[in-house]
Amino acid sequence: MKGSEVTVKKNVARYKLLLPGLAVYATDENRAKCKSQQESSGETVKHSTPSAEKMAMFLSKSVALLTMNMEQPWTIKPWHVKVSLRKGGIMVPDYAIKLPDKPISGPNLELEGKCFLVTITINECETVTVRCRIHHWHNNPLKRLPNVKGYWEGPLDPIFPEDEAILITLPKPPEIGRAHV
Repeated sequence: MKGSEVTVKKNVARYKLLLPGLAVYATDENRAKCKSQQESSGETVKHSTPSAEKMAMFLSKSVALLTMNMEQPWTIKPWHVKVSLRKGGIMVPDYAIKLPDKPISGPNLELEGKCFLVTITINECETVTVRCRIHHWHNNPLKRLPNVKGYWEGPLDPIFPEDEAILITLPKPPEIGRAHV
């Protein structure tokens, strides 16, 4: 990542980084120059790891589908979001998930297909906002609501009106053919 200091073998440094112009020696002068360039260009976001930046971008484009029971009363807890993300192959601990301040309870068919936002903390440093959409489920196939294909592409109708401004600013979910949570 640009501006990071790395330690590599001599040959790798010389032939893969220094000669192609991808890196410079970590001298005090170069550190100061790099710092001033970042400040002048407005680059203040520093990620804990390169993969944390990629994960934050992936999560900000994702839509987590929370499948909730149609008969039993429930209130959304962090473990509901955790399970939804785990179905998409993303492991997130409960303590890294921050739900909205207002509780979301059901079953309530008025919430079907509506979105709310959660904040996920990556490596106890970066935070990212993730869209979650509610889907009601029933064990009896005759009472089930139809499964909506491409639920991540549909209009984003927020549960809380104050979330609408944030939903508009989030990156669009990827096109069909990409993995979704």
